[in-house]
Formats: sequence, C-alpha cells, structure tokens
Amino acid sequence: GDEMTKEINERKQAESDLQVNQEKQEKLNKEIETQNKFKTGLQNLNTTMLDVQKISELGNNVLDAIVTFLKIPLAAFFVFNTEKVYQRVASYGYPQSRNLPDNFEPGSGYIGQVAKSMKPIMIEKIPEYAKTVLGFGEVTPKVVLVYPLIYNDEVIGILELGSFEEFTDNQQSWLGQAAQSISAVLRTIQNLNEIKRNEKILRESEEALR
Repeated sequence: GDEMTKEINERKQAESDLQVNQEKQEKLNKEIETQNKFKTGLQNLNTTMLDVQKISELGNNVLDAIVTFLKIPLAAFFVFNTEKVYQRVASYGYPQSRNLPDNFEPGSGYIGQVAKSMKPIMIEKIPEYAKTVLGFGEVTPKVVLVYPLIYNDEVIGILELGSFEEFTDNQQSWLGQAAQSISAVLRTIQNLNEIKRNEKILRESEEALR
C-alpha cells in the first residue's frame, strides 16, 4: 500500500511541476511576444520619421505611429518654438470645431507643468475639451498622459495622449523608448531649420548691403 501511495504522490508532484513549467513557459512566450511587438512598434515609428524635414509632418507621422501602436483615440504633439512657448503642431482625434488652446507657456496648464517638472503626468479627471468625436458622437477618454520629449535635459516637445483605458507599465516603458527617438529627430529638424533661417538672414543682409 505504501509503495502505491508513494507512486501516486510522486505522480501528483510531477504533474504539478509540469503545470508550473508550462505556466512559466507561457509567461515567457508572452513576454517575448510583447518585446517583439515593442520592437516592431518602434521600428514603424522610426520608419515614419525618416527623411522628414518639416516639424508638422514629423508631428503627424509620430502621432499616427503612436495611436496605431497604443490603440488610443486621442493624441497631440507640442513643440517648444522660437517664441518660447509649447505650440501644438499636430493632433489626432480632437474635434475640429472646438477652440483648443494651441500654445502653452512653461508652467501653464498640464503641458506647461510637464515642461517644468520634466516628468510625465497622468490625468484621470479629464478636462471638458478633451472629448473625442467618433462616428457615433462625442466620448471622453478615461485617462490623459502628458509625456515630455527631452533632449540634453531640455523639454523640447510634449506628447498628450488620451486613452479609454489606463496606460499599462508596458505601454509607458515603450513610450519612454519612443520619446527618445522622437526627441532626437525633432532636435535634428530644429537644428536644420535654424541653419536655414540663419542662411536666409545672412543672404538678406548681404543683398541689403549690395
């Protein structure tokens, strides 16, 4: 009888070990799948930023890639401009008819707060204007995430993202990686624009001298 009991117990143990291993394997597969999705999402984002020369075009491409990857209904892209304000250069899903604030000074509104703190802010009490217009009418997102685009310790742009669900840790860490790429490209375009502007000023003053 003892042998029998022992064998039954061993078999039970083996079965439970097998189940634990299967669960571990499934968890691992899920993680690998997530990592691959992340990579693909970042590659798609980087591809849309190639050879872009205009900041508005960059904004639109970036928002398309982010909205597609995160499956969210609302997004806006703000860039710190020469007038020293954060200006909306692109938006996705916001109602056209609304008079949305297009500029934020550092420190003003959520955009300005993030510019100062250099840290993302998650807003759960959604402002009235952030309703999104879908085919069946207006809906308010559940959460808005305001995310800084930082280059050399400077907030050069800001993403405003609205979702019907909480942003997961995974989504936020993906955004962290995405933000680094976007910031680098944004800075490059800004530098090129600066050079073009200076060349134009130089040309005009030379012509004036002539």
